Amino acid sequence: MNNKNFKITTSLFIVVGLIISFSLFSFVKHSLQDIQKSTFNREAENRYNAIYESVNHNEIIMSVLKTYFNSIETVNQDSFADFTINIVDCLPGVVILEYAPKVPSEKLEDFIQNAIDIGYKDYYIKDIDNGTIIPAKESDIYYPLYFIVPLKENESALGINIYSDSLSKSEIDLAVDTDSLIITEPTVLLGDSESTFSYAMIQPVEDQLNNEGVLVSLVRFSDLFSQSLSTFDNTINAIIFDTTDSSNPIFIHNYLSDEIEISESDIINESLYLKKNIYFGNRKWTIYFVPTENYISNIDFRYDITILILSLTIILISAYYFYALLNQNKKLEDLVSEKTLELENQAIKDSLTGLYNRRKFFQDIPHFINRYNRRNEVFSLSMIDLDFFKRINDEYGHDVGDFILISFSKYLEEHIRDNDLLVRYGGEEFIILFEATNKKNAKEILERALLNLNTKVFTSRGYDIQITFSAGISDISESTDIYKLIKISDERMYYAKEHGRNQIIIE
Repeated sequence: MNNKNFKITTSLFIVVGLIISFSLFSFVKHSLQDIQKSTFNREAENRYNAIYESVNHNEIIMSVLKTYFNSIETVNQDSFADFTINIVDCLPGVVILEYAPKVPSEKLEDFIQNAIDIGYKDYYIKDIDNGTIIPAKESDIYYPLYFIVPLKENESALGINIYSDSLSKSEIDLAVDTDSLIITEPTVLLGDSESTFSYAMIQPVEDQLNNEGVLVSLVRFSDLFSQSLSTFDNTINAIIFDTTDSSNPIFIHNYLSDEIEISESDIINESLYLKKNIYFGNRKWTIYFVPTENYISNIDFRYDITILILSLTIILISAYYFYALLNQNKKLEDLVSEKTLELENQAIKDSLTGLYNRRKFFQDIPHFINRYNRRNEVFSLSMIDLDFFKRINDEYGHDVGDFILISFSKYLEEHIRDNDLLVRYGGEEFIILFEATNKKNAKEILERALLNLNTKVFTSRGYDIQITFSAGISDISESTDIYKLIKISDERMYYAKEHGRNQIIIE
């Protein structure tokens, strides 16, 4: 081959090599981007599910509240406070729960006197006029705020006729006419910043004496969203709009930034984002999940460099090149999946016993209640407490106490069914949700476990230790309120402990 042909062949080889190399590089780079997008979407879906669970929890609780008020003879101050005080603490984003009875004009004076009689000093009816509180005008119907939780620092709201505000009036009428949960337009509550939007959830209720009224739950949705996302890292941001009116979306919340000048068009111009919708009551929210700078900085650009070098050096063995690349991609995807699963498990697992924790319990029990409401599928809730556990810690030490907790957890797992949910509720207390099982049958399962436990010896550090437990069981037929079910089982468990321990109580 002469010098001229050699130069031409070499030049062609270099050109072809570069074309193949950069083609391979471009192909693999796009493959990595697809994997990155898939991974991002999966992580964003986890965050969306957390927000959805919080919103759904609010909807379930409002339904439970309606069922409760419709089932009692009449609402009074003590029953309202007792039933709702714990609900305010556990509902994400809820600031205040209020009850406003429907009061015809001819009964207004009697109503005001009753309010004074139960302890509301200087109780009088007030109207809302363009955001200003004024003495009540004459009206055929009033909906005055009567019971409020928490009452402290909210006394000034007592007596406000929420029916006097034109927007509230139309939404109360809609809630009553449709007998459904209605959510007001977003507003800024007194004391909030201009960027903090809140909603009022209005639920019509009627007691057995046909006294009508509405429950009002004031929800600061920015708090709801923030609490839902608090268990995740800050690599993905959530930007939320109220899109009930699609022609006029309202910016509600930017989870990781105080920036308020933002629109949907600013987001959809980004190369990487996930759009999800949530429907609640009569409203719709659109959530955009976008990567933060931390997320982008965590992308390992060394893969690009490695791929380019390999593509230049193994042009003649491209099959191996693709195999090596795909293998690397698989490892990356498996690693991301593994870490994601680890983080999810850490959030719902007890670090000592390996059982599910209280968070998992409150995630799953609404599904049990839903199945009961839809298919009348009964379930039981058992509260279990180890007898004389403090004595074990005091006599043998906390390391032996930890051994007993771990051993007892494994023992309970072996004596319940695969579809039952066992959680460590706290300390030496455990909860079991028995699926599709009434309390009588659940007791039979626990009695077998207790009988076998009485013959078992646990050995740690040379000590032979025997343990027993006391338990109380309730089932969904006794109440559809989560917290009341827990309270019933807890009271029965304490009755068992106070009357000899080592037994199970269901009545």
